[in-house]
Formats: sequence, C-alpha cells, structure tokens
Amino acid sequence: MAAQPPSPRRFPEEFARLREALVRSGDLAEVPHILLAALSCLGRVGWALLQVESGGRHLYPDAAHGLPPEWSPSAFPLSGDEWPAVRAAAGEAGFGAGPQRPYPLARTDAPAAWAALPLAGAASVLVCLRPGSGGWSAHERDCLLRIAGAVADLPASTAHPGARLVRDPIRIHPVSRGTFAFDPVSQRVTCDRTFASLHGIPGRAGYHLRTLLALLPAEEAARVRQAVNRMSGEPGEWEVVYRAPRPDGAAYLRAQILSTVNTGTGRETVRGTVTEVTEEFLDAAADLQRLQRNRLRRTGRLAALSAAVASAAGTAELLAAVHASLAPAGVAALLLAEGRGGRVEVVATAGRATEEPAVLDGTPLDSSLPLCDALRRQLPVFATSPQDLVDQYPHLALLAPRLEHRAWAALPVPTPAAAHPAACLVSFDRPHVFEPQNEALLVAAAELLGQALQRCRAYDAACARTAALLDSVRNTPFWHTPQG
Repeated sequence: MAAQPPSPRRFPEEFARLREALVRSGDLAEVPHILLAALSCLGRVGWALLQVESGGRHLYPDAAHGLPPEWSPSAFPLSGDEWPAVRAAAGEAGFGAGPQRPYPLARTDAPAAWAALPLAGAASVLVCLRPGSGGWSAHERDCLLRIAGAVADLPASTAHPGARLVRDPIRIHPVSRGTFAFDPVSQRVTCDRTFASLHGIPGRAGYHLRTLLALLPAEEAARVRQAVNRMSGEPGEWEVVYRAPRPDGAAYLRAQILSTVNTGTGRETVRGTVTEVTEEFLDAAADLQRLQRNRLRRTGRLAALSAAVASAAGTAELLAAVHASLAPAGVAALLLAEGRGGRVEVVATAGRATEEPAVLDGTPLDSSLPLCDALRRQLPVFATSPQDLVDQYPHLALLAPRLEHRAWAALPVPTPAAAHPAACLVSFDRPHVFEPQNEALLVAAAELLGQALQRCRAYDAACARTAALLDSVRNTPFWHTPQG
C-alpha cells in the first residue's frame, strides 16, 4: 500500500456521493468497494468488512478492497479482546497508528494508521487501514465515524445480499392443474386427463384410491392416506402437498380440496384440484443457493469447510469436521438422520448432542417435530428459541424448557440418488437469530454434507466388511500338517 496525501476538504462532496452509492447498491458486501471508489479525501486507504457472529465472540472476514494480501484479514474466525476489531464488535470504536494492528497481520510489520468502527445496525465491523507512520487527525476521525454511520444506516431490508431477490420482476409461468372427485364410500377417484398426467397414469378414468397411492413413494402414500382419513366426515377446505415420482426426478403437487356433506342425505362429496408446484420448490432452492453463493463467495469459510468435508473418511469423521467448522458460529451439536421405514434413524452425532439422539432415534417420521418435517418436506425449519419452538409446535410446551439446547435448525441434506431422505439437526447453546448470512452458512454446510455422505457411508460399509472378515479369520482354526 503506497501512501497518498489526504484531502479532507473534499469530504462533504464525496460523502454525499457515498450515501447515494450505498442506497443504490443495498449490498453490505459491496461496501469496501464503494468506499474505495467514492472516497479519496482520506488518502490511499483500504477497507475490510467483518461480520459479527455468535453473540459478538467471533468475527469473520466478509469483504475487503484496496488491501494487498499481507494487509487483509485472515480467513479464520477472530476472537480475543486484545484486538481492536473485536472490541469494535462490542460497540467500541478504535483508532491507532504505528505497529499496533486492528486484527492479526503476520506477514508485514510496516506501520499504518487504522480505524475499527462498529456497524451496530448491520452486526458488522468496518476497518480502514492507511500505510505510513502518521495517525488520523481529529477531522479524519470524525469523517470515519460519519462514514460508519452511513453504512450502519442502510435499511434492514437491504443490509444483506439477496435482498434484491424480492425486487425481481414477478415470475410468470404456465400452470398444470387437474380436477378430481373422490367418493369416500367406494374409495374411487374420478379425474381429468391433466390429473392423470400429473400422476403418470393413462387417460381420463376412475381409479381406486389404493391404485393412486401405490404410485407414490411409501412415505408420501402414508401421509396422503393419513390426510384422507383426517378429512373423512369433516366438511371444509383442505390442502395437501406431496411428492410424485417422475422419470426425471420428483414432482411436487398441491391438492386443494373442498369437502361438503348433503344435509338431507348425509352423503359426503369431495372435489378438488391438483396443481404442480415443482417450479416453486425449485425457485426456493435456487434462491437459497444464490444467497449462499453471495454471502460465502468472498470469504474463506466455505473453502475451509469444503476442505474439511473432502478430507473426512467415515460418517462420524465427516460430521465432526462440519461441527468443527461451524463451532465458532455458536453451533453446539449436530445430528445427522435419515428417514427409513417410516421412522427416524440417527446416523451420527457431533458436539454436545446428549438428548436428541435418544429422543429422536426411532421416532415415527410423520411426527410433528422440526427434524421430521425437514426429512418429509425437504425444507429447512428454524427455531430461534424454546419459545419460538413452542410457537411452531405447541405440543412441545412442557418439553421445551427442559431441553439442553436453546435454538435449532433442521436442514434437509441433499443426497443425490439416495434411497432415503436425510436431514441434519443443528443445535445452539443460546437463543440464535438466523440472519441471512447465518442461514447461508448452514445451508452450504448441509449441501456439502450431502455431497460427501454417500462416499463416507461407502467407507463405513467397507470398514465394517473388513472388520467382519478379520473376525472370521481370527475365529477360523489353522490346520497343520502332522509332523513325522
């Protein structure tokens, strides 16, 4: 970093342009680039943005601009009150010059002026570095505080990347909607051609309910049968979302049902429509992936997590590697489970997971629990506190206060070509607000876990076969040729 004379007189004009650029961008990760482009009044400076996670105990580098590698923050989480950047996360602005550093810099001992500025509204810390032995003047300090205030004042709706997704043009796409009627007495379904096509059956005709259920995966068929039984004899409007197999993958269908009872005859009539909503699910998955890429592309966390997952051998080692990567973000325990035979099967745990395995292993898959819902629906479930858990699952009101952990995220684990759905329960020791950057890291971890799970399960199976072979060899008597 070569020094450049500061020009404080230009600050008012540049500050006005800076505010306009920040509002236009609405992306916190672009702040260092915007600052470098909009401001020259402070001389030759570089900027770094660090995200505050886990109650302010750790900082993660999020974005930097204008800093050469030897001046950039490490990709590893930063903690320790001796560092001004960490103190800034607690609200204490810091200024310094000379050999002191706002965060560890192992590859240079050149003097520099630095400022560590809290961004309370964005749960972040802004760091400015300027080479040279001279410090900041009083006017420059005031300028830096005003800059930090402008960044912290970004609207909450635009403080995180991915917010612009909600401002995208409305999505319009064709809809496939079929109609049907169901006779609860004969258990027969009459349908139109669209309904038949959505379920992969020929033509327009009548089918027995069990024939249609046989077309669905066993767990989906059980859910649909349970829904039909619940609706039986109860007039009203109902909605059921379920998966139907397709040659190119699963399709998601939404059935909207109207059940009426004739007051004179007492005969129940059930009619409804089925709409394919696969694109909605794919759009939601694409939005999550886009959010993940936007938040993690600029940091080394994803690379470190990928390396840890790639080097893991078995399933237990895989989950331990993921837990080690997520522990600085406040994750206390991980539990990996699959849905098998209509029940939850715990595959592995890591961290302080003492209660969940005993409670969840063998639980019926149709139970109303975060992990079961994530396994069945393949959508994430977040509970920020025991009270939030009770708000979503009122039947857990007596259990929630006695649970060891205080926040949970149940995440589907995408496993290509897997026969059984998988999900991961992430537990926190304290109530946890799942901000977009936190959700993105967890979703990325679940995706990486899914990519490596099949390989690690194969390794476990190979080890089990080897151990069984060695045991059989040890138990086999050796035959010796008689001497003499």
